[in-house]
Amino acid sequence: MRIPAVQKWILSFSLAILFVGSLASIATAGEAGVKAGILKCKDVPGKGINLIITSTTYIRCQFKDVNGGREYYKGETGIGLGVDLNFERDIELIFSVVAAQFKPGTYQLAGKYVGGSASVAAGVGAGVHVLIGGSEKSVSLRPAVETSKGYAVAAGLGYMYLEPDRRAKRK
Repeated sequence: MRIPAVQKWILSFSLAILFVGSLASIATAGEAGVKAGILKCKDVPGKGINLIITSTTYIRCQFKDVNGGREYYKGETGIGLGVDLNFERDIELIFSVVAAQFKPGTYQLAGKYVGGSASVAAGVGAGVHVLIGGSEKSVSLRPAVETSKGYAVAAGLGYMYLEPDRRAKRK
């Protein structure tokens, strides 16, 4: 059975994403820090800009620390320089958060993050994002598990900006 060229390309891209994620995990494994918790972000439907070489998606996030405390954030994420082609995409990002020191309730995750990003979707998809930054560049967002629905391919210099969302509905 012959595999169509598009499917071969998607498979190759998916394998490249897994490879980048593996390298990122190895690279960040030696960093000092304390596992602070999990950051889960969801895109805000209808609130994004995609210009092929740069993109922005507005997000709302919930951070759950290792003791069960919660903080809420809002912001944006995307590709600052690279390729981002997507159609009707629904995105969820989940990061493991590591900080040099962690102080619950201080909204320490607020700030700018940069790093490598890659994702692919054909109906359903996956991606990898490795971002470092936050307050005083002391927070590392370990490779995100991205799940998405839609049709997309993206790779390049990724970014994320978070600010406290003190008005968020507590769930």
